[in-house]
Amino acid sequence: MKYGVAVTVQQTGYVEVEADCESEAKAIAVENVYEERVPYHETEVTECKIEGYF
Repeated sequence: MKYGVAVTVQQTGYVEVEADCESEAKAIAVENVYEERVPYHETEVTECKIEGYF
């Protein structure tokens, strides 16, 4: 039997950015996440949920 499983993952990463203020630094960090330029040093599966049976 096949199962469709939704997996929720929490990742912790670190990136250094140059910015004029905290809000700009956070925005740049988020942009780095979307561009896959943040190295993650910790990954944790927080939930697995069956969503379908095939």
